[in-house]
Amino acid sequence: MPDIDVTIQENVDITVDSLASNNLSIDETAGTNVNVDQALSSDVKVTAISSNRIVVGGVGSGDIHYTYVQSAPTDTWVIQHDLNKKPSVTVVDSADTVVYGNIKYNSLNRLTITFNASFAGKAYLN
Repeated sequence: MPDIDVTIQENVDITVDSLASNNLSIDETAGTNVNVDQALSSDVKVTAISSNRIVVGGVGSGDIHYTYVQSAPTDTWVIQHDLNKKPSVTVVDSADTVVYGNIKYNSLNRLTITFNASFAGKAYLN
């Protein structure tokens, strides 16, 4: 049975409601409360915890993603994604047409995209 791996990047309370086994590993435990309610059959892996966001994927998913919504038209999108990596980026406008822009990775958790014109849409980061 697969284990549930939890990596803590800041103080956060975690409740695990279902487990594939009773194996739960936590890399850092300072300021962390973990409650395991029941052992049920489920494939769950907590892949990242950042800014109180817990990213959970099924076994084999292995990667995390983030969808950014830009509701007000602008030619510069600043995206705080907290993925702890330089993700690939696909941008679409409100009609779901792919739009290309200049991507600058400010850090592993933030990027800026500049475009030739202002528009609203979504950025898919993976």
